[in-house]
Amino acid sequence: MEQLRKGLEELKPSNYLALHALPGYGKSTLVSETLQDDDLATDLFQKEMYWIKFGSEQSVAENILTQLNMLFHRVRNLDLLTEPTSEDSLKYFLRHHFSKHNHALLILDDVNRREIIEAFDFGCKTLVLTTDTDILRGKKCDIIEMNEGFTPKESLALFAKAIGVDASELPKQARQIHEECKGMPLMIAMFSAQFEDVKESLIEGDKRADTWSYYLDALKKKKSAVLQESLDKLKAIFEMCINKLSKDEIHYYETFAIFPEDC
Repeated sequence: MEQLRKGLEELKPSNYLALHALPGYGKSTLVSETLQDDDLATDLFQKEMYWIKFGSEQSVAENILTQLNMLFHRVRNLDLLTEPTSEDSLKYFLRHHFSKHNHALLILDDVNRREIIEAFDFGCKTLVLTTDTDILRGKKCDIIEMNEGFTPKESLALFAKAIGVDASELPKQARQIHEECKGMPLMIAMFSAQFEDVKESLIEGDKRADTWSYYLDALKKKKSAVLQESLDKLKAIFEMCINKLSKDEIHYYETFAIFPEDC
C-alpha cells in the first residue's frame, strides 16, 4: 500500500502508473483501500477520480464506446446543448475537459488491450490495473509489481480499522491470519469485511479469544498442495463466513439465485 501511495504522489499529468499482478491478486482491493484516504484524494486529485471497469462481455470496440459514454456523462457540462454520440466526438470532448482538469485521476481497471489505453489517453493522471504491462509500451509509465501483498503492518491496520480499535490492541491471532494469507490483498480485504460484521465479538466479551482462534484455525485447516493453496484458502474464508450466519440467513443464502437478463 505504501508503494502505491508513493507512486500516486509522484504521478504527473499525462503520465501513467501501472499496478501489475496476476488475476485475483487484489489489485482493485489495494487501490480502493488506498484511495479511501480522504486527505490523499483531496491533495493529489482534488477528489476528481473516475474508476472505469472494463469487462469481457462486449467486444473491445463496444466496450470502449460504452465506457467513453459513461465517462462523458460523469464529467459533462449540464448546459451542453448537444451530446456527442460518435467515438471521435466523445474523445474530443473528454480531451478538452481533462486539459482543464489534468489533476484528475483516471483509473482503468482490468485492462489488457492497447486499444483501450490509446482511447483513454486524455492527458490527466492515469492508473492502470493490468496483467500485461506491454500494453503501455511507449508511455511514460512507472510499474508497481504486486509480488508480496500487504505487509504485516498494513494488514493489521486494515483489521484494526474494520473493528474500530488501535492496531496495538489486536491479538496475536491477527498477525497469524496475515501470515497464513501471505498478505494477499483480496484475502485480507475479505477478512476485514467479515471482521467488521462481527466486531463486537472480536473486541469484547469472554469469547473474544475464541472468535479470533476460530478464524485462524478454519484458515489453517484448509492447507493443501502449493498450486491450490490460495484458491482453497479463499474458499475457506467464504465457508467460515457462511458458517457464522444464522440458520435463516444460511437458508436464504442456499436458496439465493441470480438470473441473467436474457433468461
